[in-house]
Amino acid sequence: MEDLFLTILNRSISAGWLILAVIMLRLLLKKAPRWVPCVLWGLVGFRLVWLFSMESVLSLIPSAETVPPEILYARIPEIHSGVAAINGFVNPALASSMTPEPWASVNPVQVLVYIAARIWILGMLVLLVYSLVSYLRLRRRVARAVLLRDNLWQCETVTTPFLLGLFQPRIYLPFRLDGQTLDAVAAHEQAHLKRRDHWVKPLAFLILTVYWFQPLVWAAYVLLCRDLELACDERVIRDWDPARKKAYAEALLFCSQPRRNLAACPLAFGEVGVKKRIKNVLHYQKPAFWLLILAVLACVVTAVCFLTDPKEDAPMVEQPPAEVFVSSQCLYWNPLTSFVPIDGDSGCRYLVEDDGFTIVNKASGTEIGHFETNHWTWHAFPYTEEDWAGLFLPGADRVDLSGYGKRICLPLSEEYQLFNMDGQLWLMELHKDGRGDPFVWRIYVLTSEPGN
Repeated sequence: MEDLFLTILNRSISAGWLILAVIMLRLLLKKAPRWVPCVLWGLVGFRLVWLFSMESVLSLIPSAETVPPEILYARIPEIHSGVAAINGFVNPALASSMTPEPWASVNPVQVLVYIAARIWILGMLVLLVYSLVSYLRLRRRVARAVLLRDNLWQCETVTTPFLLGLFQPRIYLPFRLDGQTLDAVAAHEQAHLKRRDHWVKPLAFLILTVYWFQPLVWAAYVLLCRDLELACDERVIRDWDPARKKAYAEALLFCSQPRRNLAACPLAFGEVGVKKRIKNVLHYQKPAFWLLILAVLACVVTAVCFLTDPKEDAPMVEQPPAEVFVSSQCLYWNPLTSFVPIDGDSGCRYLVEDDGFTIVNKASGTEIGHFETNHWTWHAFPYTEEDWAGLFLPGADRVDLSGYGKRICLPLSEEYQLFNMDGQLWLMELHKDGRGDPFVWRIYVLTSEPGN
């Protein structure tokens, strides 16, 4: 469950950047058709439910995995937000408060994530139960509704018009509506039906239920509900004359109700942003064609830049040029070791094969270890400066990496790692302490064996 929670947490962080972008675009595209923000919110929903990762060099998401799963077991917990300022603020606080003590039997980060995962599940259950109870209470309120015409129903317990139902939706109206007000309300709710908003809003609430801990998802849900109503108003009145628009605005004012709660249903005519909706109706003008094109381009660019994750550096395939190596220098040996290499000689030969690396004892010819190299596929250097310093004994001199530009790594096993440091081949031998944390035992510089 902890791994699932971390996956959802990372998805919510990535989607948060998209939500911020959509909020800014809503402000910039005020005069664009009102369906445009709904499309942008659709991109947010897609980002939250899409199970796969798509990488792109055009992605503006700083990091696809801000909280890596390895944080549960790291000696020094860190996030990788992709924003240096955020990392610089959060990571020191994490290191000071969440670094496990040597004598501790549990990792504080594991405890925190364990508790957070259970709270996440509990929050989802609370929202689902709340939504179900609200729906059942509403169904009971309209149980005695009478048919007016088509799918319009009137009910004495209803104070504002609304649309209710997924597969057989009904429009419920109070008895006090008549004439132009009734026609305006019916047109609005029928527009909701044609737009399938009675499916969109419950789906959005279901997504909110999963990501309830992310404040930006709550903001997105509230703004989506407003944009659905604005888009529906626009669809109804876009071809009307000023007199009918005025009648529609009066219907909005007549049916206005204070919003009582946040729920998946119903789609209520007069509960969301009535003041702004009246203003938009009375001052509506068809958007210019160039503005429509600009809005579509904004949607496309947003999708490309925020539905994709940043492209990871492709692994490098680079086989060492020689077939047999020996150690020519020992950059570091642990003070606890009883073996001190003379002139940097480790006493071993290192055999390079097409898909393997073998360590052989020089004197006896005995194979010490053979390791698969995945056709010599190298990866990015895995250590930050702080991680690297933590691999050495406190107080001991550590190997300085500041002068090296190219740093790539090829993990051989838990005990051995190869490094390519500006073309120089290093072999690092690791041991583990009593807590299972790795530390450096020796680091050798490997060079081609003379005559090879």
